[in-house]
Amino acid sequence: QAALAHEVAHVVAEHARESATAALAFVPKRHYRSYVDVQDELDSSFSLALKLQHVQAAQELEADFIGVVLAARAGYEPAAMLSLLQKLGEDDGASVVRTHAPARERLAQARRTLPIARRVRLSTPQP
Repeated sequence: QAALAHEVAHVVAEHARESATAALAFVPKRHYRSYVDVQDELDSSFSLALKLQHVQAAQELEADFIGVVLAARAGYEPAAMLSLLQKLGEDDGASVVRTHAPARERLAQARRTLPIARRVRLSTPQP
């Protein structure tokens, strides 16, 4: 449920639209750029990926936070996110493009978020 809550958080926060908007600052503007056109460029341009890696890493941190809270609102144990992030952190190897924040940073944020998420879980009526 933690992974699903994280992915739903990307949708709730409109990260795809946010990335496309940020990409517009870096793509040539010879003509009108449709959303699909910009998304295609995001998927295929190494240079653009490098320029936007800080945006994507911030989005991952935001999705972690929102995901923990969403899972708690749904009645799930928020600490499940810690387990997921620990597993993902085991494969936190070197990469030229870092679209995710380092695992230790994500884990630290998740630990700070737990008290908030637990309060949300306790205050949410359960069926």
